[in-house]
Order: sequence, then C-alpha cells, then structure tokens
Amino acid sequence: MMFLKMAALSLLRHKRRTVLIVAAVAIAVAALQVLGGMLEGMRVRFFASLTEETGHLQMTGKGYRESLNPYDLSILVSPDIMPALERKAGVVRAEAMIRFGAVLIGSEGRHVMVEGVGLDPGTGFYPRVREDLEGRFLSRKTGVVISRRMARLLWVGRGDEVFLLSEGPLGEPYYLAFVVEGLFSTDSTSFDERMVFVSREAAQELLGISEVTEIRVVCDSPEHADAVKAEIAPLLEQWGAEVWTWKELQGSLVVFITLFDIFVLFMNLTVLVVGASLVVNAVLMNAFDRIREFGTLRAIGLTRRGLVGIIALEGLFYGITGTFLGMGVGVPVVLYFAAHPISSMEGLSEVLVGGSYTFALTAQNAALDMASGLLLAVLSALYAAGVVARKGVYEALTHV
Repeated sequence: MMFLKMAALSLLRHKRRTVLIVAAVAIAVAALQVLGGMLEGMRVRFFASLTEETGHLQMTGKGYRESLNPYDLSILVSPDIMPALERKAGVVRAEAMIRFGAVLIGSEGRHVMVEGVGLDPGTGFYPRVREDLEGRFLSRKTGVVISRRMARLLWVGRGDEVFLLSEGPLGEPYYLAFVVEGLFSTDSTSFDERMVFVSREAAQELLGISEVTEIRVVCDSPEHADAVKAEIAPLLEQWGAEVWTWKELQGSLVVFITLFDIFVLFMNLTVLVVGASLVVNAVLMNAFDRIREFGTLRAIGLTRRGLVGIIALEGLFYGITGTFLGMGVGVPVVLYFAAHPISSMEGLSEVLVGGSYTFALTAQNAALDMASGLLLAVLSALYAAGVVARKGVYEALTHV
C-alpha cells in the first residue's frame, strides 16, 4: 500500500512527464488498433469475395474439370441432393447453377465475350450485383442482368433486346433473345466487364442441357470446408459427382493467406517496436530526471526491490490509462471506416480485396491490443527500474 501511495504521489507531482508517457502508450495502442482493423478488413473482404462468387465448396460432375465437353458431365439435381447438403453440419446454403461462355450481342451487331451464370432469382451469391441494381433481378425467364458499363459498350438500356450466343452439347451454335431487365455496377471493373446473369432455366435452354454445371456450398466458416467435404464424400458416388474445397480450387490463395498472416505479424511487431522505443525512452527520461529523488529514498531505507515496485506501479498506471485512451481513439476510427469503406484506393483495393476497402473490428484484436499496451508500459517501466536500481546510493545522489 505504501508503494502504491508513493507511486500515486510521484505521478501527480510530475504531471507533464506522466502525460507524455501516457500519450506514447496511447499512440502505440491506437496505431495497433487502426492497423489491425485495416488488415482484418482486408481479410474479411477477401473471404466475402470468395464466398459471394465461388462458395466454400463446389460440386461438379465427375471428371468435369478435365473434360473437353463439360456439358456431358453436368449434375442432375435430383430432389434429394440439395436437402441432403443443407442438412450437413456447418452448411449454410447450397445452390445449383450453370456457368457458360457466350457472346452477348447488342445494338447494331456490337458484341462482347462474356461469362454467363444461370442461377435462381433468389440467389444468395453475387450480393454486389444487388447493391446498386437498377431494375429487377431475373423476375422473368427471358430477363438478363448486365453491368452499366457493358450496356454502354453495346448501346443498350433497360427494356432493350439483346442476344446470347453460345455452344450446345454437340458443339453447335445456338442463341436466345433476352430483355435487359437490370443494370448493375460494382467496385470491380473486371467483374463488370465480363459477368452476365440469366435464370437457370434460360441457361439450360440456351445450352441444351437439363442439368447444372455445379453446386456451390457456403459453410459457416471457410475453415469448415474440409470437414463438410469429408461428410458428403460417401454420397458423391451415388450422385456421380466430385467436390472441391476453395483451397483446392484456388491453391494460390492459400499461399497468399499464409503470406498475409506473416505480413500482419510483421506489421504488428513493427508498430510494437516503434511504440516500445517511444515508451522506453519516455520512461527512462522520466526515471533519470528523478534519479536523485530515488537516491534520497534509498538513503532513508528504500530497498532496490521497493524502488522497482514503485516504478512498476507507475508503469501499470501508464499502461492502463494509455491503453484505454488509445482504444478510445482507435476503435471509433475502425468503426467509422467499417461503416464508410474507402473508395479512393480503388486501384489498390481491387487488386487486393476485389473492390472498396473497409475496416473490421474483432474482439480478439481488441484484446491483443489492450494486452500489448499494458505489457508495453509495464515492461518499459521494469527496464527503466532495473537501470536505475543498479546505481548505488552515492552515485544516485551525486547524479547530475
């Protein structure tokens, strides 16, 4: 209790130094929180992009990916497949759809090569398309949804007729007329320039098939994809299908995630090292400015252990106060950018995360940042205490 009182009196007596050290801790914690929120936002957006376009699992006909004519190896969606998938633990949603290449023909014969997707109007995939959609999303069989950029290239608008030209099961060309029912814009130029959406029934008619090319499965977490795959493995032979996890489909992304985790660790350590240098220098400056005071206390009976205890208690105060101030600054910044994504970094963000850049706040990151702030201050104080405590009483009293 005596040491606590002495530490409190020292903090009140040296207010400017106290404010300086608390500010150094607060800056370090705020920087950790903002950086962590920025990098976590990148990770969340990356997995969101992965889910909205590919799912965590993709089921295809056996040999589909090695076939020259994949329409011969599509999956017949029998009544038991979708319910059986959705009953599996960890599965949030399963959807059957058709992917195909086509030529989209607009006004005066203007045309572009596109990637078509035939899916249900109520799909849970491609949420970015619905965010800024003008019109409706596949409310009728002959409707097509294209991007505003594509509409400008083809000189068409909502209500205009366009044609999709594709290839049937035997390699024969076939086309259907569609009405532009909806126009969308996303934050990804490459996505807008290639994607076209039609109903699953229209895609089947265009391609001359009665099946689908794939079933996409979304799990409650990307990490659960392997477990779900193992669960449905016994049913694959019965369905004539094979299943791929997102890691198998996009192996390069696994390497990217590993490198990203290393990068996050490196950045956090960099911030900690910079913050530690600020705090240690501030605490050491404070300790050396008071070294004659400490020498007087040693002369009247204060032990080295007692001296270390006083400085450690001061460090604990610096850590608690600075940490809460830093979190008070960092958390609102992260929450603001979580609600207001940064679009000015469009070129960079599209490469890294597929569009606008947003932050994310997690309880784990917040707890780690608070622990880092406390440890930073206490360890810095202990280091300063060790330096001061090694000096003898006479050396401390005569220190200039």
